[in-house]
Amino acid sequence: MTELIGEQIRFVSKVIDAHRRPVDAGVSPKEATERGQLAILYTRVIMQAGISAAVVAVCLWIIATSSNETAQKGAFGLLGTVLGYWLR
Repeated sequence: MTELIGEQIRFVSKVIDAHRRPVDAGVSPKEATERGQLAILYTRVIMQAGISAAVVAVCLWIIATSSNETAQKGAFGLLGTVLGYWLR
């Protein structure tokens, strides 16, 4: 199952965890520094996820409501691009 989870999703999980708990008691200085660096990236990661969610919502809306095949083809392409980004 873990092979299906993309590197981006794994990275987002680490960033969110580091934001919630920047430092655990008893960790090495190297790990504390790494978690601090990840916590700094929180806003960037949340924006990436939010923009991706908005693009996916618009694509699904176009696919569901549009009768224009060109628009639907573009929406499917954009949807595949967003999905590919997160699963890489």
